[in-house]
Amino acid sequence: MSLVTTLKHLEEARKIVLDGHRDLLSQRKLVERMEQKGRTADRELLLLEHLEKMQVRYVAHLDRLEKRLMDAVRPD
Repeated sequence: MSLVTTLKHLEEARKIVLDGHRDLLSQRKLVERMEQKGRTADRELLLLEHLEKMQVRYVAHLDRLEKRLMDAVRPD
């Protein structure tokens, strides 16, 4: 993968991770509000678990891209 392509992918991955973080916070707040009101939040908890798993994958991908970039610019 070229350096330019890696940089584009890195930019996209950073945005996805930030968006995922925002979505996780929002979902956690929703679950918390529902539980405080005594409402069942089973579906919301399942979605939260799914979002957390996806975020782990997104962060791992971002880490790989950052490593690839560092390897590409590191002098031999």
